[in-house]
Amino acid sequence: MTVDAGQSGEAQLLPDTVVFDFGGQAFDDLVAACERDILWTFIRARVRPRAAVLEAGAGSGRWVKFLADQGYDARGVELSRADVDRFRERHPQIAYELGDIRSLPYADARFDAVLSLGVFEHMIDGPGAAASEMFRVLKPGGLAFFTVPHANLLFTIERFVDRLRFPLFRSHIARRLLSRPPLTYARAAEKARLREVARRRIDGLPIKYSFDPARGATFYEYRYRTQQAERLLTAAGFEVASAHHLYSLDRIHQLFGRIAVIERPELRPNALGRLLLAALPQNWISHMVLVIARKP
Repeated sequence: MTVDAGQSGEAQLLPDTVVFDFGGQAFDDLVAACERDILWTFIRARVRPRAAVLEAGAGSGRWVKFLADQGYDARGVELSRADVDRFRERHPQIAYELGDIRSLPYADARFDAVLSLGVFEHMIDGPGAAASEMFRVLKPGGLAFFTVPHANLLFTIERFVDRLRFPLFRSHIARRLLSRPPLTYARAAEKARLREVARRRIDGLPIKYSFDPARGATFYEYRYRTQQAERLLTAAGFEVASAHHLYSLDRIHQLFGRIAVIERPELRPNALGRLLLAALPQNWISHMVLVIARKP
């Protein structure tokens, strides 16, 4: 997975959202994994077969393809032209539009359900416009399934680890010793970008930063507490039906890596991982918050 600098590239000091290219991932494997995903349990229980479902910010399109295979009238909209072109070439029979979820190309009350999975957190100015658009295109009584990364105990630890790692990322000597690619970015450009993050950031939402040897540190995503995720949707007019904490093993893997998780052929906890999953409340260790909300 790679991060695109944005359609205007480096001429734009800080792109307004992070864009991904999923071309390096095996699409059929991603689609097959949807059936084992806990999210499918929630969708299947709440959205009738053959319902019109939109995924807003659909990325690789794996959920669009999976839901279409399950008999839903599924379609997707995605900002990355590479992802859209790749999906259309594979599955021309499924509607998959190039577009911005902050201005959806659909009529009012078009869909029975809308999914937006791990998208809203990447918008530096916040997802208010995107949430309002999701509300607009839903039918009355329609459901929104919305996930964002969870700002919990393990994220607090992760931020502390990042503060220790980032000086190593910036050290030419440490990078040579660790056989990492050399740094090629200008420190002045990085400082200007981080000042822009500080100017535009949303108060109260902690930020996860990324680091690239060609660009330095930059905004990657916000992390949300459960109540903040719920308020995001109620501000757009939704009624929150339920909230759930998901993917604890992913967060444990993100923080502890192979110490706690066996990585192949898919993530599985080892003895330490099983201990952490059993001993720690899910609210402390979940990777994502799922909010299911209804349009009145």
